[in-house]
Amino acid sequence: ADTVLWARPRLSRESGRRFRLVVVPLAPWVFGASSIALAYLPGLVREELGDDALLFSAVVTALTMVAGILVQPLARRVSRPDKPYLIATALGIVVVGLVLGAIAAADARWWLVAAAALVLGAGYGCCLVYGLMEVQRMAGPENLGRLTAVFQAIAYLGFGAPYLLAVAEHALSVSALLLLTAVLAVL
Repeated sequence: ADTVLWARPRLSRESGRRFRLVVVPLAPWVFGASSIALAYLPGLVREELGDDALLFSAVVTALTMVAGILVQPLARRVSRPDKPYLIATALGIVVVGLVLGAIAAADARWWLVAAAALVLGAGYGCCLVYGLMEVQRMAGPENLGRLTAVFQAIAYLGFGAPYLLAVAEHALSVSALLLLTAVLAVL
């Protein structure tokens, strides 16, 4: 028998539409939220922290990941297939984290960066749970692995967010960029 290494996941028309219009736009926020928290925000207070900047970056990374992990059981309980509570909650948390990051950028306060990292970590965890649960609802057993891989591949695009923010710093202030990113999450 021939083994197909790559085949497009087969979904019902409704599930395919939902995947394209809901899951795909959400996916980059999974790692976009976490990478902004751990790779971009600590740089905002680097000068204020001096020799402790590297230690602070490590703490922010831990805070982000721990928040993302700890929120996942709660996120599973909020998830309802018939109501969009979890996606609204997930992106709402990301928006709050980005706004906190914008305030931290304006004030250069390390504790605001840490708070933003906690919130963005929780947003990462909620986005991940929502995306994976939607994929699980949509896919049959023959498609689950394939559709999960597609979701994860799109989610990994979010790791480019800190780079895009850094590139755009010549055009806008960091606070304005983070607020603009929050607007994108709302949309």
